[in-house]
Amino acid sequence: MLTVKNVFHLPNRATEGFVRSIFAMRKVNLPVPDHTTLSRRGKSLEVALPKKVNGHVDIVMDSTGLKIYGEGEWKVRTHGKSKRAPGASCILG
Repeated sequence: MLTVKNVFHLPNRATEGFVRSIFAMRKVNLPVPDHTTLSRRGKSLEVALPKKVNGHVDIVMDSTGLKIYGEGEWKVRTHGKSKRAPGASCILG
């Protein structure tokens, strides 16, 4: 949850509510730590996120947790390497 807090720049109470609403929408029956627990855990746990990313960022959440991928990294992992040569352009017309 601290990763979610840092990614979306949320305070502890807002992070708690955000995760509760996501769990409710997805019908996930798991306890959500309250804001005081987040505050205590946040003092000793450091979340390392890349500060600047060129292009867009894909944020993927599954049963194993939250993963942040750089531009194209998630696509390559999901679909495999592109069949196009690097630098190939598409001509529309």
